[in-house]
Amino acid sequence: MPASFADLARLIRGHADAFAAAVRGRLAEDFGQAAAVPSLRAAEPTVAFVAAWVLEHNPEPRSGHLPVLSDEVAGRLAAVARAERRHGLPAARYAAQATALRAGLRAALKAAGAHYTLAAARAEDLAEVCCAHMADADLADARAGVPAASAGQVISVERPARRIAVISVDAGLPVAYTPGQRLPTTATYTPGVWVPLAPALPADAMGQLRFHLDLSADCPVHDLGRARVGDQWVFGRPEGGLRLDPADPRPVTMIAHGTGWAPLRALVTALLSAQTRPEVHVVMHAEYPGELYDLPALSALAAATSWLTVTATAAHPTDAWWVRSSVKLPSAGAGAGAGSGAGAGSGVVRTVAEPVEAAGDLTGRRVIVAGPPEPAAASVAAARAAGAADVQVEDFSPVFSWD
Repeated sequence: MPASFADLARLIRGHADAFAAAVRGRLAEDFGQAAAVPSLRAAEPTVAFVAAWVLEHNPEPRSGHLPVLSDEVAGRLAAVARAERRHGLPAARYAAQATALRAGLRAALKAAGAHYTLAAARAEDLAEVCCAHMADADLADARAGVPAASAGQVISVERPARRIAVISVDAGLPVAYTPGQRLPTTATYTPGVWVPLAPALPADAMGQLRFHLDLSADCPVHDLGRARVGDQWVFGRPEGGLRLDPADPRPVTMIAHGTGWAPLRALVTALLSAQTRPEVHVVMHAEYPGELYDLPALSALAAATSWLTVTATAAHPTDAWWVRSSVKLPSAGAGAGAGSGAGAGSGVVRTVAEPVEAAGDLTGRRVIVAGPPEPAAASVAAARAAGAADVQVEDFSPVFSWD
């Protein structure tokens, strides 16, 4: 029989389907508005793992006392509550959520053939405390005037290569984020599907946003890339985020895999207005040379600065026929002496499998990697092995892991 929070966490993970189904059913009865939100329905299987994680990371209360949230649990749940405001539901839903979680726990106990125990009673108390905390976080944001979401209209769609789209959106009003952060994004033609997109420019007063999308068939943003001028996009609260302190004198190496260049581009652009800035070396990597869609602009910027250098790399020396690139790569000598290292090697683009090979000596350097999970992870490992002092990564995975 489950005698502790840890026992209950294992039981819930083992009967996640029963737990989630009971939560869904009870929430539909008590607060049908929440059950009708497509993106919340899509997240239903996760609710069991969230509940188990909370049980694993919160101390059990003393006899006769209500549970007290650990700092880690309180911080994470508050962040989730603030992010979920984008669905447009009132904070009052958390009362129904607590009842639904109790139903889920009892369903999991039944599925496991386990009896209701003192640990289960304390877990139900914990559900109440957690949901009250999330409601408070939701209301605090609302009282502070923080927008639950922002919306904008697509004003241009560019296709520099078959698998790449550059999409500009006019939000009309400022969208608050810092360079390197990402915005959960959905559109009228992808109802209920939210994907994290990193703006390629710092926020401005006019609400002008630009995004770089990978249109590969297996990429989460593929469907969002069907955008046409006039489409409506909606953005949630900014999350995650790379950081680059311009006052830190340590040199920086940025490694961009494909459209992972977007958040790095925002960081580089922000440096243009900084009072001081470090030396920055950008390694821009793509599968094919024609997919180095922003290399001409970046090389021109490097040629005009003394602190920025660029190396362009690709996994293949020439484009496959289907790449259909409109990118005009700079000449091998472009920007020489002014900061562009793109002219080295075979033509303007070096052929390498792993861009860290072309990054040079990383000893003591700050390294920032951005791109899809697998290649980003490989570059992070290679950078650490090469002696990088401080490594950050943006691979667009979920902000929190509930494993």
